Amino acid sequence: MPPSATRTAFSGVGIGVKAGLAGRGVEVATPLSYHVNIRGGGNFMSYSDTLTSDGISYKRGAAFPLR
Repeated sequence: MPPSATRTAFSGVGIGVKAGLAGRGVEVATPLSYHVNIRGGGNFMSYSDTLTSDGISYKRGAAFPLR
């Protein structure tokens, strides 16, 4: 490996955002060595709706916290 290619642990940080069926999310990555990185991330989404039937309101919803 060339000397200019060496990396020290946590020498940089990459941050990403994403959107998909599981909701919105974020990812964070950092190098541990030249060939090894560590990455973590999660998704979060919430859903709510109100339905009225025969004059009665029903609230429904789901929350998918950061995982």
